[in-house]
Amino acid sequence: MTIKAVLFDFDDTLGDREVYAYRTYAQALDEHYPGLDPLTRESALQQCMVLDQQGDVSKEFVRNGLLKTQGLDLGEDLQAWWYQNQGRHAVLFDDTLDTLKTLKEKGYLLGIVTNGSVVSQNMKIDTTGIREYFDAIVVSGEVNVHKPDPEIFRIAAERLHVKCGECIFVGDLYYRDVIGAARAGMKPVWIWAHGKRLCMNPDIPHITRISSLLDVMPDILKSE
Repeated sequence: MTIKAVLFDFDDTLGDREVYAYRTYAQALDEHYPGLDPLTRESALQQCMVLDQQGDVSKEFVRNGLLKTQGLDLGEDLQAWWYQNQGRHAVLFDDTLDTLKTLKEKGYLLGIVTNGSVVSQNMKIDTTGIREYFDAIVVSGEVNVHKPDPEIFRIAAERLHVKCGECIFVGDLYYRDVIGAARAGMKPVWIWAHGKRLCMNPDIPHITRISSLLDVMPDILKSE
């Protein structure tokens, strides 16, 4: 089936979440502990990033972990605070804009399917200035369906007026992105930009793995 649309996760796919998560934790730490000595501050930030697990846990988990290990408290309403502030720090991967421009020039429909709050995820999209490239943006907080539920992928396809089988979906989290897209009938592409993530299962050779968005184009061409 001909590929007509390319859909993306946002965090750690289009946006370099490693950068803006670190900067957001730094803001939270500085608000609660201004003047913290540099070594203690950096230790706390590195612990936050370990506890954070690429954003796949609640901020309450991060808060409790930091409080337990280093005795530093980022506040009772860290999750709500995070939704209001993280988007301001959002940055793209270096190859994101070139990839989006190339895909649009070649006539592909583009979409975003992302878990998170409407405020936070839309702030990231607007801060990075990429809204104009997309024909559909689906945020879980808007539709009350979260990845990996196949329904959120089907909603995106419907908004693009294409079939799921005509879509490639690019995302970084295997459980939420790869499994969800595959079960919806899309062609999943697993991206991991932070080094090499091991996958040795020989029974799933159809799952394409890339480390850069620029690798998406060759994979599309192979699918047509």
